Amino acid sequence: MSFTQLMRVSMKIAFIGEAVSGFGGMETVIRDVITTFRQQHIQSEMFFFCRNDKMDKGWLEGIKYSCSFSNIRLGFLRRAKHIHALSKWLQEYQPDIVICIDVISCLFAAKARKKSGIDMPVFSWPHFSLDHKKHAEYITCADYHLAISSGIKQQMINRGVAESTINVIFNPVETKDSVIPAPEE
Repeated sequence: MSFTQLMRVSMKIAFIGEAVSGFGGMETVIRDVITTFRQQHIQSEMFFFCRNDKMDKGWLEGIKYSCSFSNIRLGFLRRAKHIHALSKWLQEYQPDIVICIDVISCLFAAKARKKSGIDMPVFSWPHFSLDHKKHAEYITCADYHLAISSGIKQQMINRGVAESTINVIFNPVETKDSVIPAPEE
């Protein structure tokens, strides 16, 4: 099943992931995708896993979001707290699709889905190479995958993801009609 086949009017999509800086290209792409969805009457919300409240939230203007905060030093306890918070949020929001913007969120989403009793597909949408990511194997916890390049698609396959569950969707770009002049010598 392709991502576009799952899309329909009045759909609710949850984007989840670890807190991001607020200044990168990933934030721009996510904001633009959510804006496009809104224009198509597709509801989207975000859920972040945070250790503190230092994430710049300027890029989230007009986007509904929630955060789970935990500065617990023991990783398994911190993960348990985040999974519990996500499962409660999933029960409230009732999304049709969950899109994970990083690999650890694939694990959290799979566990929270089971805990919440809500049946919805979980997509991975990593924006970075898996070859240098801690916990890259958690990509296999998602049901479907959105790869932003053929290289990331191959990295997913190398980790055991079935090729039939991967769609390559290049990041959207805004077209401009201006010409950038060549540098003067």
